[in-house]
Amino acid sequence: MQKFGSHQIKVGGYVAGSEHSGNIVERPIDIMNTSGTLLETITFPFVRSFDVSDLEQSYFAQDHWILTPRLALDAGLRTESQQISGAFRIAPRFGFSWMLPGDTKTVVRGGYGLFYDRVPLNVYAFNRYPDRVITGYAPDGSISDGPFLFLNTLGQNRVRRPFVSQDPIDGNFSPQSTIWNVQSEQPITKMLKLRATYLHNNSDGLVIMDVVQPDAATNTGAYLMEGSGISRYRQFDLTAQIRLREDRELFFSYVHSVARGDMNEFGQFLGTLSAPLIRPNQYGTLSTDLPNRLLLWGVIKLPQKFQIAPTVEYRTGLPYSNLTVLQQYAGIPNSNRFPSFLSFDARIARDFQITPKYAVRLSVSSFNLGNHLNPEAVHYNVADPAYGYFFGHRGRRFTADVDFIF
Repeated sequence: MQKFGSHQIKVGGYVAGSEHSGNIVERPIDIMNTSGTLLETITFPFVRSFDVSDLEQSYFAQDHWILTPRLALDAGLRTESQQISGAFRIAPRFGFSWMLPGDTKTVVRGGYGLFYDRVPLNVYAFNRYPDRVITGYAPDGSISDGPFLFLNTLGQNRVRRPFVSQDPIDGNFSPQSTIWNVQSEQPITKMLKLRATYLHNNSDGLVIMDVVQPDAATNTGAYLMEGSGISRYRQFDLTAQIRLREDRELFFSYVHSVARGDMNEFGQFLGTLSAPLIRPNQYGTLSTDLPNRLLLWGVIKLPQKFQIAPTVEYRTGLPYSNLTVLQQYAGIPNSNRFPSFLSFDARIARDFQITPKYAVRLSVSSFNLGNHLNPEAVHYNVADPAYGYFFGHRGRRFTADVDFIF
């Protein structure tokens, strides 16, 4: 240990080139009501090829500074650039770990940093995806709306964030997350240890899809891929470690979180399994929002070389949106939730030593022993006769496994 502590310095970087080429062929989409009457059609009249490439560069330096056996600091800097976006980004990070004075063994940790996401090349190919023509129909089969042509376009963002330099070009996206957290770990007794963590994440400049309504004179609108999305995530986590004996440990965790942001994240509309319909962007509760989650798990050794690994999980149901017959939002998006999830699982196992080197482990696992209703899907269309019906329930089930250990 030197006079002013010791330093562990890391530096590195990478340079990577990538290319994305091809073409997209879309099938026509027909929207019908429950009686089979055609309400709307979506066609894709043009097929165009795309070929985009990029050169990425990233360099970093990090210093882990151990001032004393009880206090350590971390500081780092990372630079990132994407040639295709015309952006150069600087991301500083800081962190600390401090064991409080005395014999309490309380450890406080925290950190702050900027993080930039790379933008995948399929975003920059979007303006070469097939454009859409949307036509609405009356009950007698005549055209009631349109046809409207929707062009695929890339937006341009003004630079308003520090540590970012961007060229004024279409697609100059720089998704950024500002994240900080603080954590306290405190042994209560020899058997019980508690850890509390708070996480704060603000994301800006996210790439989202929005709809520009058709101009009345030209009947032409647009699907706009732009880097103006935001999301906000807050999480409080309390974990307890209960050590009954050296071979008997249980963990209990409670997480409270809030996730809100723009809903039309670009990944829903690009890729192999893209969403067939594009709705106007909305800001609200995200589909991953889980306000409350309880989890109990552990490993307990039993006599005769048996061991059991129980798991109990409870969480708030995931949110979902109601849709109209035309597949548009009916009411506030993600204002409904699935039933709360509850499952008790366990695995009982025993090892059989065949030779000093090899063993066989036989185990039986159970899932959802209480057979609680945990549906994975719902009829969310308000025009559906089965509207509001949950299905996709996975009931009580068992599996047996044989593992060879060597």
